[in-house]
Amino acid sequence: MNLDIATVDADLDIVSVETTAKYEGYLVRQQQAVERNRKLESTRIPRDMTFEGVPGLSRELVQRFTQTRPETLGQALRIPGSTPAAVAVLGAHLRQRSAASLSSPSEAIG
Repeated sequence: MNLDIATVDADLDIVSVETTAKYEGYLVRQQQAVERNRKLESTRIPRDMTFEGVPGLSRELVQRFTQTRPETLGQALRIPGSTPAAVAVLGAHLRQRSAASLSSPSEAIG
C-alpha cells in the first residue's frame, strides 16, 4: 500500500488539468451565458413602454408583455411564450428608443 501523499497529489493535479482541458469550452460558454443574463436582468423596461409599437413582436407577446408589465428584459424572457429572439428585438428597440431620446434636441419653452 502506497501512502505517499506527493504521488496522490500529482495524480489529482493531472486529473484536474485533464478535466479543465476537456471542459474549458463549455465553461467559457457558460460564463458568457451568465454575463448575458446579468445584462438582461439589469436592462430596465420603462413603465410607460407600449409594446404595440415594437416591430417584430407577435400579437401574443405584445398582449402578454402588456398584461404582465415586466420590469427588466430578464423578466420578459421568463414570461411563458417569450423567446430569446423576441427579447433581443425588445432590447434593440429599447436601445434605439434610448439613443433617439438622447440625440433629439430639447425644445425651449418660450
